[in-house]
Amino acid sequence: MGVRLAVTGSLFTAAGFRTVDSVLRELILSANREVLVAAYFLSPAALEFLRLLEGALARGVAVTVVVSSMRSQPKGVRRYLEELRGRYPHARILEFRDPLGGRLHAKAVVVDRNRALVGSANFTWGGLVANYEICVLLEGPQAAEVARLLDAIISACSGSDGPRSPDSCGRL
Repeated sequence: MGVRLAVTGSLFTAAGFRTVDSVLRELILSANREVLVAAYFLSPAALEFLRLLEGALARGVAVTVVVSSMRSQPKGVRRYLEELRGRYPHARILEFRDPLGGRLHAKAVVVDRNRALVGSANFTWGGLVANYEICVLLEGPQAAEVARLLDAIISACSGSDGPRSPDSCGRL
């Protein structure tokens, strides 16, 4: 319980810290009810992560992914996310747009509102493996607080009838 670190980069991993990709895998596989994801960028190197999310969806877990800009995501990633949305009614794929021009630069995954991984790592080869990144694994009330922050973003992006127009997404 409390706060633990997950890292990428050989100097960090050689020091005995858990890797970001192993913690993400554990989190998604342990999900029972809900996974919330805030992502600035998902590269094709994040395919394993997306497959883990699909596995959670297949188990009946609700998954919400909010990206900073759908157009900025690679074509294959956009297609995969759209396929998930079409295949699973409990999959929500949302795009964040701030009318003042701000970007969603957060990188966070919250599982069942009681565990969260938050940090600098993008969902890219560099962010998940090669770069030197530090993330914190939060449990309990701190994870629930991260979930509440993501709820505010999600609420700004979706109305009762599904996603709002991109222009209104981001009004908190």
